Amino acid sequence: MKPGRRAFFLPRLAAATPWANFCQRLARAAQGRVDDETPAPGAPGRARLRVARDEDVFHARALSAELGVMLVLPGADPALQPADRHWLILDVDDLTTLGSVDLAQGRIDVDVGCTFGMLRQALADTGWTWPHGDDAATVASWMAAPAPWRPGHCRDSGLRWADVMLAGGEFERLGPFGVDATRPLRSAASSRLISSLFELSGATSMQTLLAQPRWLARYRLDALTPMGEAPGDDAVADAAAAAEAAGGTPGSDALAPNPAHLLLGSAGTLAWTGRVQLQLMSRQSQLMSQQSQLMSRQSPIPPIPPDAPAAPPSASPSAAPAAPAALAPVRRHVLDDMDDMVKGCFDPLGLFPSQVV
Repeated sequence: MKPGRRAFFLPRLAAATPWANFCQRLARAAQGRVDDETPAPGAPGRARLRVARDEDVFHARALSAELGVMLVLPGADPALQPADRHWLILDVDDLTTLGSVDLAQGRIDVDVGCTFGMLRQALADTGWTWPHGDDAATVASWMAAPAPWRPGHCRDSGLRWADVMLAGGEFERLGPFGVDATRPLRSAASSRLISSLFELSGATSMQTLLAQPRWLARYRLDALTPMGEAPGDDAVADAAAAAEAAGGTPGSDALAPNPAHLLLGSAGTLAWTGRVQLQLMSRQSQLMSQQSQLMSRQSPIPPIPPDAPAAPPSASPSAAPAAPAALAPVRRHVLDDMDDMVKGCFDPLGLFPSQVV
């Protein structure tokens, strides 16, 4: 019998521990490299998978769910990772594919391991640019970081859609639910998730949150209640112009509910993201925005001449401008409950880290 054929019939050597068995099984199933980084014998397991394809993440999820291993997503806060639980870190350093630029609509598909420096280099000879993040930042780390967008204006991020794997192993593309959306959800689990999230976004507390100067909750549930165009909204203006040039409905996507925006600022706690589409900014819009900011900084309010006539007194006290109405307070437990429900919709079994206390 040939050695190779004989080896086929020999039993595989059993791993010494359940953790070692987990690492062996994952290494056989995944195309990417698996490194056991456990610091000492007997310590909770630590491993890293350099993801090479979506199937790697699918196998990792199945094994992690079976053995109670936490999947640590890109950009996750180390403080959220329990010290007494096994971890598997999903490393995206090898996911660096950049699609071709859609010059007509100003869009590009990118893997989440791409850095913004790579993206800007690809855009160098086009009329488009990307205004967010440092050159060294990856798309994954940018998405996980705190999201500064105004309530109801997550579209300003430029994120259009995201290819994700949910905690149950379902692959889905989360994107705008506009009038032009024709792509159906792929699974019943995805449909239940979106329905539950829309139900949460209808809570009475949402209107109070949308009226705040900044978003107060951890998860961007305002992704499903976008607010209308504001003056100088470059994201809407660029998207509308691109859509009109392509023969679409101007701005229909930009002002549509978009579940992908829930991933912004989620700290790697909701779903695996492998690839996204970004809405770029035209270089002309960027230049105009920079000039506007510069002029606002360089144009102080002119002093009033000493011989200028005094303003006439108000005819009555009622003519004085009304003070802005005080914003209704938002109690912390309301925000915590909302965050807990969002997390429960995405990850009911706790496969990923949690930032909900």
